[in-house]
Amino acid sequence: MVIPAPRLKFYRHIKALARLIDGSPDKVERLIKGLLHLWQQASYPHLAADRAPYGSSAFLAAQAAQDFATWLSEEPFNEAAYWLATAYAILVGAKLRTERALYFTPPRLADRLIDKLVEHGASLTTQHWHDPACGGAAFLVPIAQRMAAALALEGFPPRRQLDHIARHLSGNDLDPVLLEISRQFLRMALSDLLVIATGNLSLRLFKGDGLTSSAIEALQPDVLACNPPYRKLKTAEV
Repeated sequence: MVIPAPRLKFYRHIKALARLIDGSPDKVERLIKGLLHLWQQASYPHLAADRAPYGSSAFLAAQAAQDFATWLSEEPFNEAAYWLATAYAILVGAKLRTERALYFTPPRLADRLIDKLVEHGASLTTQHWHDPACGGAAFLVPIAQRMAAALALEGFPPRRQLDHIARHLSGNDLDPVLLEISRQFLRMALSDLLVIATGNLSLRLFKGDGLTSSAIEALQPDVLACNPPYRKLKTAEV
């Protein structure tokens, strides 16, 4: 089996980043938010905050962090988002990754699933799409991009496109860090619209278990798009 070159580069970056956290799960969140900040500064300066996220400054000067952020800025956006979310999943450690089934859908597979949904009648311009395990926005980002493109063909100006997406796209997840990453990924994916349109992008992302959360019942979405978080159940859970 031949491992694709981007994945080989990714693993080399992960090995270098792991040295920065010294096996400390508490440092992972700060590192990931710092990496996202560096990436936004390089590729989306209009979206980057004036200051680095709290507690992440110590990581920003590290060569490993700068190298990884530079690599992200050179990759296609959807691929880079997948790599950053996967970096978080690996760095938090095997125990938490297994417990929360932090294994994300590669962009190519997400696109194929969305293609099939549309082929079977799901509408990107009239229906509400929801991901009950939105993780690193593996589905939310390409759905938002496709919604924007479809709405533009129907003559929607940028502000109306953003407002429509805010009303017709939602997600929930157990992990608050991944929810914040997803929020930022969506802003980055729609950055061209945000540059033109005034105001911000209101997103409905909720913290909760997709199997038990009241969000789905309250939102009444038309389409559920997700890759179920497969894992072995413990005896007590069964």
